[in-house]
Amino acid sequence: MLTLLIGLSLGAYLSRRITFHVDDFDQASTTLDYKTIWENIVAFFAAIGFVCNWGISTGRKTRNYFNNVLSPWLEGFGINIKIPALQLPTMPTTAQLD
Repeated sequence: MLTLLIGLSLGAYLSRRITFHVDDFDQASTTLDYKTIWENIVAFFAAIGFVCNWGISTGRKTRNYFNNVLSPWLEGFGINIKIPALQLPTMPTTAQLD
């Protein structure tokens, strides 16, 4: 369903950027506005980058607020809550060639 929605959106977008013209001699021509399409692609990926960075930043601020403010406040009432931390895999510190 998501593929269909993306395909329909892309088709609707391109239909606004493609122009068909038939002249008096029954010759058809098609023009595509590449400049606008590339500008919109760059703007789309810039927007995605902004949203991703905003989401990551908001998550970090929320985690820091919980660890530094909420958790000590709750511990004052005898409630001890720990949020699990993500442990990413790391490379070995010593180089071993086999």
